[in-house]
Amino acid sequence: MLTSSLGKGLLQQGHVNGRGLNAEPLLALVRPKPGGELPEGPVEVNQNHGQAKRGGSVAEAIRISRMGSFQRRVAAFRGKFFAATSARARDSKRAEIIKLAKAVRGSNEILPLNKTLVEGVTAALKESGMKSGPQYLVELKLMHVEAGYEVEAWLKRTLDLCKKALERSRGPVNRAAEVRVALWKLEELEANALGRGIPHHPRLAFAWATVWMLREIELRRMKIRDVTFPDPDRWITIWLPVSKTDQQGKGVRRTLRCCGKQPCVALCPWALGWKAIEAARSRGALPGSPLFSPAGKLKEITKSGTIKAWKAHLGPEVTGHSPRRSGAMYYVRAGLPIQELAFLGR
Repeated sequence: MLTSSLGKGLLQQGHVNGRGLNAEPLLALVRPKPGGELPEGPVEVNQNHGQAKRGGSVAEAIRISRMGSFQRRVAAFRGKFFAATSARARDSKRAEIIKLAKAVRGSNEILPLNKTLVEGVTAALKESGMKSGPQYLVELKLMHVEAGYEVEAWLKRTLDLCKKALERSRGPVNRAAEVRVALWKLEELEANALGRGIPHHPRLAFAWATVWMLREIELRRMKIRDVTFPDPDRWITIWLPVSKTDQQGKGVRRTLRCCGKQPCVALCPWALGWKAIEAARSRGALPGSPLFSPAGKLKEITKSGTIKAWKAHLGPEVTGHSPRRSGAMYYVRAGLPIQELAFLGR
């Protein structure tokens, strides 16, 4: 297996039971050799991960096209145009821009677009102070195209001018709030929270998402069986069945090592993994159960519940993207090379 250049140096240092004596936390990021594989967990845990699907045929496709449920299948197919991690945000933007366009036009009929409507919508977005206005303008254009209308020269020019006006004097980009998890004490990870869809241990969930740079949806969908300890020398591997950049659905594995401290630090991936699994098992969780769930439940936590708990425990400025930014900043300060940071963050 290969590690980052910094990670190699750490692994070449003296170790006791596989733990570097002077290792900085988390700098040993494992990457697969060309044509090689990362360490696997127990077969009974991950045996279904990444299995090849049976090939089809044209004859089978014809048979399916003649089924009475074919139109439902077509509708389900359209739902696969976008990754699950981006579809919700897109749907939300589209619903909001439709409301605004109807308000500007004073009618429910907003398509095809005209110059007055586009400029009116853009002016409202600009006056509202929304920095994400250009994204809504793009969604308005896509609605026009997907409805079968041409983007004629006059409309293209109008959209270009409106976009420039939205971006002019927009100010600095708003970034997700960073949380310095590395400064936490271990006992802070034990904080509890109660509520529907809220993770029972919100700080532990945030730290776990930070150390692996997980997206909020990846955190919610992670199962106990997706976390394995493939080596007695304190390595830990996670499996992500679905990731934003994994459009083919092959699944993604990432492996990190123990921090090498005595005792482990708050952001030690190996210690966090055991702590999260033990907390889940104490609630009677099974391998297929969510790694993080509400108190007394074995159900998946919700997006709103997760962010609500994080805001309550970590500050009102925290968002669902905060763990990824917090993790990125932590690794940059620790000296992880940018290419390795990109590999870990997918």
